[in-house]
Amino acid sequence: YFSPAVQKLTGWGPGKLNAGSFVDLAHPDDRARVEQTLRDLRGGLSGALIEYRVRKWDGSYYWAEENLRVIPNARTGKPSSILNFSRDITERKALEVKLQDAYKSVEAQATIDPLTNIANRRLFDRAMTKEWNRALRDRRPLSLLILDVDLFKNYNDCYGHPSGDQCLKVIAHSAQEVA
Repeated sequence: YFSPAVQKLTGWGPGKLNAGSFVDLAHPDDRARVEQTLRDLRGGLSGALIEYRVRKWDGSYYWAEENLRVIPNARTGKPSSILNFSRDITERKALEVKLQDAYKSVEAQATIDPLTNIANRRLFDRAMTKEWNRALRDRRPLSLLILDVDLFKNYNDCYGHPSGDQCLKVIAHSAQEVA
């Protein structure tokens, strides 16, 4: 049974879905998770909340949040059917993607030097801690290369800051190529 609201959202209605179950409408990438949820419900779980993409009548997909509840047989107490409360969360999922993209952008800005486009001190400290712990765990040596551009202030004073910036970019690029 598809409620009128679900029929309006999906285009599925009487006579349009000939066989199978709502699992057949799950996006291929989400189907295994939906099937596992159903197995869990048949195995004794009384309810579940799942998010996955659902195929509409026209072949497009929308994100659904489905609250599934097992309806037990009145005589045996065993699961006889599943009640499915479905909600369209497509807009929320799109906002989550934007938020994740924004987070990645801010994270990159916080860890990459904008001039040289190489890791800054914050990322260096994180990487150093991780690599130091790995070296200790694996009992392997750890090498560190530190570049010090001697008398760089004199270069800036002589050629100007724009030239100094270009010089730093060349040094950073060269170090990345060698490493």
